[in-house]
Amino acid sequence: EVESSPRQASALRRGVQAHRDFVNFVCRKFGNSLRLWFVIDPEEHLKIGEKQFVRACEEIGFSGCLLTLWRQLDPDCTGHISFHDIDPVAALQLADFKVLLMKQFDGEVQKFLKIVEMNRSQRVGRDAFVKALDDTLQGARRLFDLLCRHNGSTVSARELRFLEKWWPPPYFLVPPDRARLHHFCAVLGDAAHGNPLKAWFRVLDPDQSFRITFNRFKYQLMRFQKLQEEDSMAQVWRAWDSDCSGYLFLRRFHPEAHEAAARLKRWAAKSGGGVKFISQLESNNGRVSKATFRKALADVLDQAAADLLFDGLDVGDTGHLTEQEVRCLDRWDLAFEDELHSCEAT
Repeated sequence: EVESSPRQASALRRGVQAHRDFVNFVCRKFGNSLRLWFVIDPEEHLKIGEKQFVRACEEIGFSGCLLTLWRQLDPDCTGHISFHDIDPVAALQLADFKVLLMKQFDGEVQKFLKIVEMNRSQRVGRDAFVKALDDTLQGARRLFDLLCRHNGSTVSARELRFLEKWWPPPYFLVPPDRARLHHFCAVLGDAAHGNPLKAWFRVLDPDQSFRITFNRFKYQLMRFQKLQEEDSMAQVWRAWDSDCSGYLFLRRFHPEAHEAAARLKRWAAKSGGGVKFISQLESNNGRVSKATFRKALADVLDQAAADLLFDGLDVGDTGHLTEQEVRCLDRWDLAFEDELHSCEAT
């Protein structure tokens, strides 16, 4: 199937929708996602397994597809999730506060609280909290509302101490580094003859799903000694994934490569998809040459874009394409990815 239909949506579409439904349900029922987290993780282990999560969802009355939701929250099949998997936007607010605690208060909540006016019950009011942070942290009022577990006007010292043992993925805690990003792209390009699409498929996304997670990114880079430092990888990732979504799409990795692949997919859809398009070309035992590929796409892509696409899809450097090399285009839910991108831009 070329494009996902309502009856047979892609795994990406189903997963994102399940996640949206869950977050919307949580915000209606609890006010924010952090309150939900401490309902399902009352002992503050700060990660939970699938069985505990499913049981908790049933107890709070969420009726969505839990299998689809879990697969979206745990794409790397680690067997557990943390708060940032449920709400990366809120987790980024917490991470900014944690960075401030580490830089100015040795990571200790109690040292921070010494500069905040507290009442006798060791609780901090909204105004005092915001006043202490207003000059150093954006969104201090939103942060307080997130941390306030009982929808009141104060937060206790005890309720803040989870921050001392909460460790999100490292890219939440570091600034983006454009210089490292350029160096990384150069190293990656050397491994793929300078072709960014080949680098994407050969090094980062061998499953050809057109998106990767940070854990997959780290795993795939184990072969590059110059890029194995945790901070280096985290800063490179953050340069791409500025909102800490946890995902990197081809369109962010290399917009030109994405555009070439997208134009081919949309054009091939008119003839039934990428596989059918390749099968209809004149070939040598089902193998299509670069010259034939260029000629077929002359009205769609210029030669440079066609060559980028041909060489990128030819991951094995065979000098030809078969139906197998373009099958990934038919699995790619480009229409829904475009929807996600337009939502991010607004």
